[in-house]
Amino acid sequence: MHAQYPELRVEEVLALEDPATALLRRSSSKDLLVVGSRGLGAARSALDASVSVRLAARADCPVAVVPGTAEAKPSAPPRRIVVGVDGSENSRQALAFALREAARTEGGSVVVVHSWQVPLPFHSEALAQGGWSPPDDLLDLRSQEMVADMLAQVTDGGTEGVGVSVVRSGKDPAEAIVEAGADADLIVVGSRGRGSVRGLLLGSVSQSVLHTATVPVAVLPKRPRSRN
Repeated sequence: MHAQYPELRVEEVLALEDPATALLRRSSSKDLLVVGSRGLGAARSALDASVSVRLAARADCPVAVVPGTAEAKPSAPPRRIVVGVDGSENSRQALAFALREAARTEGGSVVVVHSWQVPLPFHSEALAQGGWSPPDDLLDLRSQEMVADMLAQVTDGGTEGVGVSVVRSGKDPAEAIVEAGADADLIVVGSRGRGSVRGLLLGSVSQSVLHTATVPVAVLPKRPRSRN
């Protein structure tokens, strides 16, 4: 590794404790925690999956999980990044992170994904049977407004060279994010969105993305530590 990256200082640590605890203890003052995952298909991967999910839920810094199926690429900042948003503060942090990372390379781009599923009692077909038909584009319009507002909050001079596109759909959010990120260099999500239970739990969307994505996934903590 030193021969390939001579400019980096590499430190090896042997810890006599479980992997997640050891990594969490040593990552509290770090900018990024990176772990590998063999994928959920192998029997031996259950431990890898549980460690990755635990780290993503509890770490104070962003956690990047690299699946064993990820394509090996030359060392370089990610060029195409897909980020899932839902209007929450945590997803705003994820969007800001994605834009900063994309700005590190010339021609970097970010695909913003906002997807929703309407509960069956409120589905347009069910409402129509009750005698009320909502405008077909109502949810899409609200999505446009939300994404535009989030971009306005996080876009600054340091990200003006980044290309931004938006994907909106009524699919399952995790499915939409993974689909949009199939050929991305990195997928970014928040650890917990609007609907997540408070506590040391990883949101269902984030967990599903971690389990099914075939490219690296970065998970942003809900309350990142302040930086001086």
